[in-house]
Amino acid sequence: MQRLPILDIVKQSFALPFSRPVEFFKTIGLFVGVGILAVIAAMIVGMASGLSPEVMMTIQERVANGDLSAFAAMIPALLVMVVFIMMAAAYIFNFWVRAGAFGFEHARITPFGSAMSAAFVNGLKFVLIAILLGIVSFVVISILSTLGLTSSFSEQMASALGDDLAAATRAGMLNQIVSLVVGSIIYSLFSANLTQTAMRTDDEGLTHPHTVDFAVVLILIYLVLLVPVTLAGLMGSMLLSTVFNLVLGIFISFAIGVAHGIRYRLCRAEEQQPADTSTE
Repeated sequence: MQRLPILDIVKQSFALPFSRPVEFFKTIGLFVGVGILAVIAAMIVGMASGLSPEVMMTIQERVANGDLSAFAAMIPALLVMVVFIMMAAAYIFNFWVRAGAFGFEHARITPFGSAMSAAFVNGLKFVLIAILLGIVSFVVISILSTLGLTSSFSEQMASALGDDLAAATRAGMLNQIVSLVVGSIIYSLFSANLTQTAMRTDDEGLTHPHTVDFAVVLILIYLVLLVPVTLAGLMGSMLLSTVFNLVLGIFISFAIGVAHGIRYRLCRAEEQQPADTSTE
């Protein structure tokens, strides 16, 4: 079993979205469009459940006073929004996975019902992975705090909610680095399963998914987002930090999908090579 060409995968993952600008901007437009629909749908559900502007003001006041139970009235509307965004994100992810594996000509899943089914399944997986990563991040922060390597979770939350962005960035740097490494490894453990759903086949071609190598690929891709955002935070620029998170975050999400597809293609080629039966 050969090792994955890590740097080549990273380079190709960044280059492929730019090789077809039309597809790049179409997927951005799709996500923005679905996001608008999600807001509209959430507003409709909210009004149907009695969330008038006056009620919303009351909820905001209660939350500001520390009464988080006020969020309960917003759960139906928020769930509708989450479902819309989850489906759109998973559909776009599946598209870029297949683009990385098969090229743009075969990137779309047909028929449309199958595409929606694959998006729904991967969307649910993303939600579960996100919950797991959130738990792991909390545990990592707690361990680092207990060891005295960083401030406590409550102190970091207070810093993040404060006005000093540079101080908040400095306080969370170690946590971000450790969480990135641990999160990439955990995500990589489930990444082959996400690829399988995007490919719509049980014959995944990932008998040896190179989990560790792919985790390194993910870390290198995420660093393209983490480094500029951290520098902007250390400069105290909320505007730059927001722009980097938004623009680079979208690009990184496409690149990760492409990396899934490239790994799939390389693993399939590796498995199709004849076994070496020569003897010394």
